[in-house]
Amino acid sequence: TIARSNWGNALVSRGHIKHALKVLTEATERDPRLAIAFSNLGNAKRTDKDIPGAIDACRRAHQLDPQFSPPLVNWGAALLDDGKVEEAEEKFR
Repeated sequence: TIARSNWGNALVSRGHIKHALKVLTEATERDPRLAIAFSNLGNAKRTDKDIPGAIDACRRAHQLDPQFSPPLVNWGAALLDDGKVEEAEEKFR
């Protein structure tokens, strides 16, 4: 499922958001303990303007692996998109 997560991330970077969301959702379902898949899903949801979904996915990724920093960056960016500057700043510390 790391491969699926990487594939989903590549799809996002090429603008294939709907396909990426499908692939990344599958990756999180296949391995619900894979933090990188949830982090990438959060990034895809943010790109798709699903800010609550992005925040939830990033929160889950952080819960799974608190030492893994990309979810915090994605989570902070989603909070900024939602106008929550002070909460976002906490994620970037």
